[in-house]
Amino acid sequence: FVNKPQIIVVGDQGSGKSSVLEAISRIHFPVGDGICTRFPIELVLRRAPRESTYLEVFFSRTTRTREPFIHVGFSRDELPALITRAKEHMGLEDGKATGFSRDILLIEMEGPDLPSVTLVDLPGVIHPGFSSQLQDWKPVVDDLVDSYMRRPNSIILTVVSADVPLSAHAVLNKAARFDPDGDRTIGVITKPDLCPSTNIEDQYIKLAKGQESNHHLPLGWHVLRNRGSKEPAMDYDERDLAEDDFLAEGTRKWWRLPLDKVGVDGLRRNLAEVLLNHLRSRLPDLIGEVETEIAIGQTRLKRIGASRANINEMRDYLLGISATFHRLAEHAVEGRYNDPFFASPTVQETSRIKFRKLRALLRNLNRAFHLTMKRKGARYKIQWEHEQQDNGVGAEEQISNYMADAESPEYLQPYLDLYDFPDPTPKSEATVNTRIERIASGSQGVEFPGVPNSDLIMQLFRDLSEPWTRIALRHIDIVVERTRLFVYHLFDYILEDDTKTRDAILAEYVDPVFETTIETLKSKLTEIMRPYTSGHGLPLDLEFRTGISKRKLALMDANGMTLSSDFGADVVIDMMLTHYEASLKTFTDNVIHLVIENCLVSNLPDIFSTKIVTQMSDDTLRQVAEESPKVREERTKLEDEIEKLRLGLQECQRSRPRNFSALKPVFGSQNPPKAAADSSGSDSTAANTTTTAKPVFSSPDPPKATVGSTSNSTASPAPVAAFGSVLLAKNAAQVPSLGGDKAPAAAFGSVPVAKPSLFGAAATTTQAQAPKSSLFGSGATTTSSQAPAPKSSFFSSGATTAPKSSFFSSGATTSTSQAPAPKSSFFSSGATTSTSQAPA
Repeated sequence: FVNKPQIIVVGDQGSGKSSVLEAISRIHFPVGDGICTRFPIELVLRRAPRESTYLEVFFSRTTRTREPFIHVGFSRDELPALITRAKEHMGLEDGKATGFSRDILLIEMEGPDLPSVTLVDLPGVIHPGFSSQLQDWKPVVDDLVDSYMRRPNSIILTVVSADVPLSAHAVLNKAARFDPDGDRTIGVITKPDLCPSTNIEDQYIKLAKGQESNHHLPLGWHVLRNRGSKEPAMDYDERDLAEDDFLAEGTRKWWRLPLDKVGVDGLRRNLAEVLLNHLRSRLPDLIGEVETEIAIGQTRLKRIGASRANINEMRDYLLGISATFHRLAEHAVEGRYNDPFFASPTVQETSRIKFRKLRALLRNLNRAFHLTMKRKGARYKIQWEHEQQDNGVGAEEQISNYMADAESPEYLQPYLDLYDFPDPTPKSEATVNTRIERIASGSQGVEFPGVPNSDLIMQLFRDLSEPWTRIALRHIDIVVERTRLFVYHLFDYILEDDTKTRDAILAEYVDPVFETTIETLKSKLTEIMRPYTSGHGLPLDLEFRTGISKRKLALMDANGMTLSSDFGADVVIDMMLTHYEASLKTFTDNVIHLVIENCLVSNLPDIFSTKIVTQMSDDTLRQVAEESPKVREERTKLEDEIEKLRLGLQECQRSRPRNFSALKPVFGSQNPPKAAADSSGSDSTAANTTTTAKPVFSSPDPPKATVGSTSNSTASPAPVAAFGSVLLAKNAAQVPSLGGDKAPAAAFGSVPVAKPSLFGAAATTTQAQAPKSSLFGSGATTTSSQAPAPKSSFFSSGATTAPKSSFFSSGATTSTSQAPAPKSSFFSSGATTSTSQAPA
């Protein structure tokens, strides 16, 4: 789930990388003289109560069309054969220059005898001395090896074989390039038994001793003698014994090397220590990565929703969806955009018309509709022969045109582009008068001469307002389309990972509602248009008379007193335009409020109401809310991943480094005492790191501890627990200060008082030295055995003296014997310490 530390084995072709990997892990790999590794092999070992195995090929982009290659539950002895079959499945063959593959072979093994570590075997580096066929694949191999070496979580195991001169190994330059300081590189020298000459042997011995300046590694070099491809098969203990016998031979010079530099045991101890330090340094970052992954998993799990195994769970699931939809839809209608749904960057960045903020969208569309009606609602526009600049009709038109231009800012232009209607056709005043007189002459009734016919006025009004219905229908279509998109996006937001339920709700409930609503909207539009198309939509008396009076006064001021035509054409025009302007405002308001708001927007939150859910039948519930097998599988996988991440987080937090210097006293204190001058080894270092911590309560300088008052002449400083007690390592009469050799004065007379911790009372301990802690825990036992400690194995060991800490667990014992320190195991050990000043 996170970038965990891993050991990658790199080296030139034929340097024995796979044999080194087999020696470290005790897992069989295919070995041979030719090219064995043609693709990355990731071996993930985990300690677990039960054994389990899993193997899968992860294909690269170019080979994704291949059939899956997965095996589960195989024995460890079957692994070499499975690796060979995987190689053939990738189209690679041994003994032929068939190239290399970017596919990754993942092998996961669990068992009680396995360490928790990840090992990676990579194809060998190709240098110019190889054949031309291999040279063609050099870019692929270099890219594979470089991709693993550049990762900061990779511990690089650089393998060089002693059967060729040191300068012939191209991998040395790669290791120096990706790890110039050598902080995460360990060197391994293989094939010491095949060294061709004394000079070359001396060169590699010098390298192993750290005397080779060009290729010196701070983490050191190790010499391994692995089984050759032509030697008979042997178990791991026999392999280790044969290696020890060869490296101890007096006929060779390898026996002159330090014991910790020869054999696989020393390499395992070094790897364990390097991994331990690497983990400790990365723990804060690792904890952050794990917490992030847990948060991501919980978010995805929340989006999937709770399990829906029965009818009640399905109904509860839909009720939750209904409540969320109602809440967000109501917020959108009311213009409250606090929920993250309304701030989606995909909508804000990719769409000029933003439809998630529904109320803002509706207001912009209504404003565009209103401007379109004012500009393009009339079928034609009269061009007056006498333009009035200061008052009257001309002034009104100028003001109206100015306001129309002012009300169309740049942000509204995308909405106005949706209403692509033609502008009114210009007609001269004389043309309009001629047309009115022609129509009036054929429609004369019993009215007096010069008095207009009311039917004529309504006929001209209907002709002028003919575009209203088309513009209003376009507005309704645009609003319905954008509102439907809003609903779609809202359900997609609520049911992001449940497309089955989302599509079912949209198909069964949302789409039918919108189809019905569209018919309702059109019917309502026909209803409010009826007074203007077939009825008598007469204006209000006061408003109409006021408008007519303003027009007459304006014309009289401009043209003086004029006689009306035979049929009162000028009066007809005035009445028709006055009625048009008043009706335009009313009609626009009715479309916005009575049609859009009343028949669509106000009902939006109830499209998928709780009432609908409670009335669903069992069959409908299954059809809509029953989760698919894919969703069930994903939920189970997420729950399993989150649980594993939580367990890992607990282990990381338990072992994280504590910075005691940052702790501040609660009620103030004096300066802390200096560290004891006689502290030795790593104990003094550990003591110095805690001397800046101050006691909880201030106290005078404590008296010095009496040296030699107990059987142990020295004692390690007391480490401070994170949220527990301060461990005090002295006798009952001497309680040292934090990181020093001074003890506080007794509270009452000569009775010793334990030093308090930050959150609780102090606890005194025995005089035993504190053993070096492991990464995830340690224990302490006592023994009086005088027998020498047995040699540890790779996965388990008996009691030992002064051990190094294991990777994930260790046991520490105290002994009075002076037995030499044995070799520790890779990830677990039992350990004893003597009464000498062993480092903590």
